[in-house]
Amino acid sequence: MASTRNSSPHVLQPRRGVFIVLAAFVMIVLFAFLSLGLDSGLIAMEQTRLQNAVDAAALAASQEITSAVQNASDGGDPNSISLAHAKEMAVDVANRNGVYVNPDRDVIFGKRTYNEGTGKWDITWNEGPFNVVKVEAHRDQPDMSARDSKLPLAFGWAVGTPTIDLKAEAIAFVEARDMVVVLDFSGSMNDDSRYSSINRLGQDAIEANMVDIFNSMNPNVGDLSFDQEYLTIVGKPPTSNAAPQNEVTFKDREVYVKSTKTIKRVRLYFDNGKSQYFYPNSKSGTFAGSGSYNNRRIDRVYVRAGNATGNGEEFRDTNDAVEEA
Repeated sequence: MASTRNSSPHVLQPRRGVFIVLAAFVMIVLFAFLSLGLDSGLIAMEQTRLQNAVDAAALAASQEITSAVQNASDGGDPNSISLAHAKEMAVDVANRNGVYVNPDRDVIFGKRTYNEGTGKWDITWNEGPFNVVKVEAHRDQPDMSARDSKLPLAFGWAVGTPTIDLKAEAIAFVEARDMVVVLDFSGSMNDDSRYSSINRLGQDAIEANMVDIFNSMNPNVGDLSFDQEYLTIVGKPPTSNAAPQNEVTFKDREVYVKSTKTIKRVRLYFDNGKSQYFYPNSKSGTFAGSGSYNNRRIDRVYVRAGNATGNGEEFRDTNDAVEEA
């Protein structure tokens, strides 16, 4: 037996629109996060751009202060010249970086002085003589058509802040360097250390004065001393008992030669290419040009000692020899 089941039709309930309210709150939060992310980046980028511009403008303006002082004419006012030129330069440099600077409001001059009591440098603004300049850049004007208007935010309206104020500043100063120059027109401070005064004062007195000058300057010369040192070249080591060990010390216009064997001949070569022979027949001696070779600089020496033949061993006064010694 078949049975039938009757069911009543499903009745739809009317929608109450609760999600619309929830979506409104979600959208507010969403736009708040968008504002935080995008607008924070926008603010950071614009602040960096302003700071870079005022940094460059302040440095350029400070150089104009120095230039104005150097180029001021007699009786002129360097401060007035530097004010005008520095303001003009600051505005120009900032403008080249896409930033507006008001020369009457944003370029400020002052005086930087050292405070001995605190050990710090103090700056007094709007007081000369000027050696420091501050350049500011503002974005705080409510007129959005102005070049220094507030920065508009992309999603700031969602949190009730459609615009924001920005400001950047940079300070640059002229560092004065104190220099002392002593000009002695009498000659009293140098005659006592010149070789031309040896006949009057003696060599010892001249050299003592030169040592005083050398030490007073506190030169950084490493291990180099004031005492004169000469180039000494040691010859090749002997290969037998009969072979000599020679040594030559160059002293510009004379040489000192010594050997472990009897020196039979010394040949000096001078700066003009000529040479002169000496036959000392001893183990040491000082040799210099004589006659037409008197007071000539010696460039090369040949030493024949012991069992050596020919010219003997060669010694040269060269830069390489000095470095090796």
